Amino acid sequence: MVSKVNVFLVGAQKAGTTSLYDWLGQHAEIDAPSEIKDYHFFNNDEYFSSGYGSLEKYYNKESRFKVHSAVNYLYFHEKSARRIYEYNPNAKIVICLRNPVDRAISAYKYCVGTLKESLDFSDALNRELNSELNTFSELSNNSYISHGFYVEQIEGYLKYFDISNIFFVFFSEINDLYKRKYMMKSLCEFLGCDSGFEFNYTHRNFSGRPKSVFLNKLVRNSTIGRFLGRLLPYRLRKKIGKKVNLWNIGERSIQVEINDEDVEILKRVLRKKMPDFKDFFDGKNYDELDVDGSKSISEINPSRG
Repeated sequence: MVSKVNVFLVGAQKAGTTSLYDWLGQHAEIDAPSEIKDYHFFNNDEYFSSGYGSLEKYYNKESRFKVHSAVNYLYFHEKSARRIYEYNPNAKIVICLRNPVDRAISAYKYCVGTLKESLDFSDALNRELNSELNTFSELSNNSYISHGFYVEQIEGYLKYFDISNIFFVFFSEINDLYKRKYMMKSLCEFLGCDSGFEFNYTHRNFSGRPKSVFLNKLVRNSTIGRFLGRLLPYRLRKKIGKKVNLWNIGERSIQVEINDEDVEILKRVLRKKMPDFKDFFDGKNYDELDVDGSKSISEINPSRG
């Protein structure tokens, strides 16, 4: 019997983590409680100070594999990686990657739709470039560029975890029916669970314009959230919020203006930060991304090379 959480899906944000977490939770050997997806226990000091038991209580003690997912653990790697390692040095780490330009645009659309962003894309990029993001919420949601600095984020985990304990998933694999089946088989083999399990591949966390702007504002209101926090347990709040969000997602897509100049700014900053991987920003092969100075991702996960 494994008492500790032993599998961590750490991001990146808007790279398919919600779908992957949902698929893993279907597996007979895996416990992935849906109500605590994105419960940022290890990088939220308030949650963390409550002790490991406040995370472990959501899991079935009899489960062989306990998966915890929080989309910003990769971005806040300095704190998250160290704390996860101190909690369970034998943990398996799963990292989802997506073209960082596409990721940034997707994140911006999501934040506009959830009322976490009020600026146009150009102004939002300039705010980040001018270091005007200060709060935890702003850094979590509105740092569209730096969320794509994958090399330094992955290296943050390599400081603590051996490369053999890290598995990479690419957004293209999540979106492609044939690739995802092969990827999930490889992931199960990496974890050590039955790789012949048949998953129901439903896409999660799609974004649409809210049916009700008023209801959307009500759900996102932090004052109301703090009030409910004193009345309802976290798991129940998340369950209610999830049902309301699913009901309120409309069929119309979120429309935002993204011009070519903005995209070039994104690419220029990302190339400067990761100069060896210019092709990475143009939709080329992710598996050639060198993350430890000597090995490409296809060499790190040889079953998928």
